[in-house]
Amino acid sequence: MEASPNVQSKSNELLLAAGLGDVQQIKRLLPQHKEEDVARQVVLHVAEDDFDGQGPAAAIADADADAAVTATGDSILHVVACGGHARFLECATVIFGRANHLLGARNGNGDTPLHCAARLGHARMVTHLLGLARARHGDGGEVVKGILRTQNGKGETVLHEAIRLEDKDMVGVLLSADSQLARVPVADGISPLYLSLLLGLGDIARQLFVGDEAVSYSGPDGRNAFHAAILGTPGKESIEMLLERNKDLIRQGERSTGSTPLHWAAKWEGPIRLLLKADPAAAYLQDSDWSFPIHVAALEGKADAVLALLESSPCCAELRDGKGRTFLHVAATEAEEEFKVSLVRKACIWHGKLFASSSMNIQDDEGNTALHLAVLAGNIDAVRALVSVPEVKLTLRNNKRETPKETAFIRVHRARSSVYSWNSRYRILLLLRDATGVSSRFILPKRDALGEMERSQNIAGHTQIIGLGSVLITTVTFAAAFAVPGGYRADDHDKGGTPTLAGHHFFDAFVIANTLAFICSALSMLFLMYAGVGSDVERRMWSLSISLNLLASSARSLVASFIFGMYSILAPVDRKTALFSCIITVVPLGVVEMGLSYIMLIMVHSDKAVMTRRFVNLQGWWRLRGLAVPVWAILCTLILQFWPYIIIQATFH
Repeated sequence: MEASPNVQSKSNELLLAAGLGDVQQIKRLLPQHKEEDVARQVVLHVAEDDFDGQGPAAAIADADADAAVTATGDSILHVVACGGHARFLECATVIFGRANHLLGARNGNGDTPLHCAARLGHARMVTHLLGLARARHGDGGEVVKGILRTQNGKGETVLHEAIRLEDKDMVGVLLSADSQLARVPVADGISPLYLSLLLGLGDIARQLFVGDEAVSYSGPDGRNAFHAAILGTPGKESIEMLLERNKDLIRQGERSTGSTPLHWAAKWEGPIRLLLKADPAAAYLQDSDWSFPIHVAALEGKADAVLALLESSPCCAELRDGKGRTFLHVAATEAEEEFKVSLVRKACIWHGKLFASSSMNIQDDEGNTALHLAVLAGNIDAVRALVSVPEVKLTLRNNKRETPKETAFIRVHRARSSVYSWNSRYRILLLLRDATGVSSRFILPKRDALGEMERSQNIAGHTQIIGLGSVLITTVTFAAAFAVPGGYRADDHDKGGTPTLAGHHFFDAFVIANTLAFICSALSMLFLMYAGVGSDVERRMWSLSISLNLLASSARSLVASFIFGMYSILAPVDRKTALFSCIITVVPLGVVEMGLSYIMLIMVHSDKAVMTRRFVNLQGWWRLRGLAVPVWAILCTLILQFWPYIIIQATFH
């Protein structure tokens, strides 16, 4: 049956009065006990025999109070509990006195009035409601504890709300009312201790510890307080307290992934040394992917975590995951990021000290060593680090009967772009070729038509880009050859039709530079023509590479022609402006040119240094000399880069 209009009107008035904190209106709408105000009896600790709904007036009050509910299921006590002013405290007293059962009532989300008051940070209201309940049911009564331990729809008690607000005083009030509130069992939810540690609230976590030695450590999905402490970083003291109370939880893994707290510490840079000190055997527990903590640390590139695990137990270096990989395999496989390459470098330093050098050559289920995987990843820095270690064997074959060098050769052959000196895979092949000292006689696998087609399409795309630059430079230099700086002499002159500045040094340099730019760009287009229409993909790649180098030389010559042409026409009338124009043109381009040259020298020298560290065991100046960049390498690089400038300078005088 639907409620009558009078009942609905009275319920709405009650809710409005509760929201406004109107004490007098609440007193008028809720029937008062026939003898005296029940709320006053509660505050004065005076119990009446008919308080629990024995009298007719109390029954009417309960009915009216129960009927006043919002759309979300909040009773009038829920509404009042959300208020923080003194008048709401008085309203709560009146409502509790006339319908005390509302203190344990739950709204649509399962929250009691205590939940609502705590969530909004109204500590006075929480204390007041607890005082009313204690006065009615006695200190430490089971009724009070039952209300405090009521869980909402999330499985959380009012203590969770106080912790989430970081209110230590409210937590203290709740624990004084129920010292065992932190051990309330949670159905796959977050225990109060787990929540405090997850939020990094070490002080509140210690409050819970002191209040109850049997506090709950549980968290969602089978996690425990150690998992939360690793993410929340509540402080060393809290973690040490956890270890003193229940260090067995270090071995407990979450249900979905099987990750133990040590796995999390390895991943998130948690207190891994503290955990290992308490239980070193935890380093030998696997997760659901059959990975040990050292594999997780290697996957994330956490060098400090790997070091801690190796220091605790050098045997960790030989642990294998579900694919038969060691931590070094994992780091080499995922060596795209710099921090993982750094881990490979450090592992190459730690070998022989922290773990056996033989671990560097362990093969996974596919027969790949860490060097194989670094080659497959195409990271030149990781390959350098591994090759520099004399104990790393370069001739081990995987299940495909490939050595690292042969794997590199195949990857270069199957590359879908041109072979340049900048290409890391090509440099890896050269490095391994020099390291092994044996020419490759590996039979290439049968080419697949799809791969050849993709490589051909990529080359065609490159020819369009390079061709655009070549045509542009050719057009500009051709026009500059007949629209020279300074113009031409008049026809009535004895040398009519000839350039005005002919015979000047800077003009002559302009002509030479412009000619070189035209020739290089024209040759670049010729090589591009073959790269675009040739049938042999390998030769097309080399043609494209030559075309690119010629285009770079053409661009350098074009810049030189611009500088000399600008100076030749401005210097006679404004020497300062001419010099300034030349300087602002030369300096940025010179910096870029020298930077590129330096990078190329470093690339060449880095590979040479790897050979030195691998094969030279002498100490002192011999080793330092091997690491120095040879003069001939510098000269060759400079000549290859700046040969147009050398020719222009030679003809300038």
